[in-house]
Amino acid sequence: MRTPCRLSLALLSLVLLSGCSPNKSARSQCVGTLLDVQSELEHGIAVFSDVDGKVVERAGDLAARYRLLTGRKLPAASLSKPITASDVRMMIDDGAIKSEDRVGNLLPRTQLLDVDSKHADIQIRHLLQHTAGFDRSLSHDPLWVSHGLTEPRPDCPAAADHILHAQFDFEPGERVAYSNAGYCLLGRILLLHEGRLPLADRAMLKTPLGAAGGWLSTPRELHARLLRTFPLRHIEPSVALPDGSHYDFGWRHWQASNEGPPWTHFGRLPGLMTLAVTDGRTRLLVAYFDGDPRDVDQTSSRLARSAWRCMQLLE
Repeated sequence: MRTPCRLSLALLSLVLLSGCSPNKSARSQCVGTLLDVQSELEHGIAVFSDVDGKVVERAGDLAARYRLLTGRKLPAASLSKPITASDVRMMIDDGAIKSEDRVGNLLPRTQLLDVDSKHADIQIRHLLQHTAGFDRSLSHDPLWVSHGLTEPRPDCPAAADHILHAQFDFEPGERVAYSNAGYCLLGRILLLHEGRLPLADRAMLKTPLGAAGGWLSTPRELHARLLRTFPLRHIEPSVALPDGSHYDFGWRHWQASNEGPPWTHFGRLPGLMTLAVTDGRTRLLVAYFDGDPRDVDQTSSRLARSAWRCMQLLE
């Protein structure tokens, strides 16, 4: 006997992905609301650990639900950096390198031609913590090069070369200035040991965005990969930003007095914004949005605080 309530498998999947289950937790409902109310962003997707430990996917609208349903792979943008940093941390833990190692002692001589001693003295921890001496707000971001084209394109190998030869904007270790190029140089060092890396991480490092932003996967796969970077930990010594936050292994860590999450990172590519918030142990939310906010830093900070309020709900 046919029933009018029978749904096709595809339609049923859309219903489930829309969060229409009667058993949604308060956390899940909160995330759903968060995805719906962004003025400069649209098509939001979030993957997060729910109160029972299960991984939940939520979508803000039909277009976002379709992406989840079809398993579309999306760029992680700068959420690739915690993955890169976790590979560096693995090599530090294994004794292959140390955070104080100089790049001049890690790269082959063929990659150090015309590199002066000051640039060769840049340390692994400088690159990890964005204190290597280069400030894109004062010079430029060498990750994006024109090659004579109308629209700049990413070139992580070129950015790594830039780090080794460009004029410093400040003394390495003196202060923090977020650097895509610094992570490109970390990626070059990692590729010297690529046999020790997971296959997906190797593939990331060989893309044009490389270690700075080359991870491509479904949102659930990115969530799972970032979970494997836990528990998060600090690098010492660290240089703080004016607000008291600092970078460790690819994550920005905030002081306990901050109203938002203990650890955050966000990514930005034309037309895309990504965000991750976590306690560094078990709770993790990863979100994707389409859009180009006028003030990316302000938008990401607001989103991070709102997302963390959801992640703190326990029922």
